[in-house]
Amino acid sequence: MAHHDEHNDRGATGNVKDRLVIPILLPVICLVITVALIVGIGEFLLLFGHEYFNVGGEHVYPQVLVALGLSLIFLIGFAVAAAWLAPDDDSNESRDSH
Repeated sequence: MAHHDEHNDRGATGNVKDRLVIPILLPVICLVITVALIVGIGEFLLLFGHEYFNVGGEHVYPQVLVALGLSLIFLIGFAVAAAWLAPDDDSNESRDSH
């Protein structure tokens, strides 16, 4: 009778890494990156001062426009990176069927 680990080339260390280390570290790393971006963008926006301009009778702060632009750049960039780095399930299925 074959054990589960005999079919896995990585052995027990790969299994521990996949099931324990990555699920714990990945959210922590994402949280640290998010906090660093928020603090970094906040400090950057504080450099602009408190000037505003009027658009249609409303006060518009340039800091808000910069924050919106940076947020969109980061969100789109991370979404593209996640799609590019994600494993392709179709390629695994086609390999298994051959």
